[in-house]
Amino acid sequence: MKILIVDDEYVNLINIQEGIQKRFENQVDITCSFAYTFDEAIELLSKETFQVILLDGLLYEDSDIPKRKLYGYNLIPEIKMTNSSEAKIIMISSSEMLNYKGMQMGAGYYIPKFYLIDSTSFFESLSLGFESPFLLK
Repeated sequence: MKILIVDDEYVNLINIQEGIQKRFENQVDITCSFAYTFDEAIELLSKETFQVILLDGLLYEDSDIPKRKLYGYNLIPEIKMTNSSEAKIIMISSSEMLNYKGMQMGAGYYIPKFYLIDSTSFFESLSLGFESPFLLK
């Protein structure tokens, strides 16, 4: 399974990858790719096909100086125009509004970002996200 993790905080990229690897150890062959900015995500999506995309609620846009934040859910229409159009999207944000908006735009699940602090809660939410009916379709 190819997973794209999109988050502008490096520590979150690593924590999410480690959480996925621990949760699915010896069960599924998983390859994780990372995008730190909106533009990096677009570039990766143009080159590769992903089955699952974990998407932060706020991202930096690469090309602007000074850098400005974009809502992560704005990436969802872009995803739908790529080879990853069938990818399952999981929002990860501390903002319920951003998670809700992502769900309205096509994400199938969300994990509150504060769960990244508590590994037990994160693993439980990650498991629920990966086992939810939207991912098993």
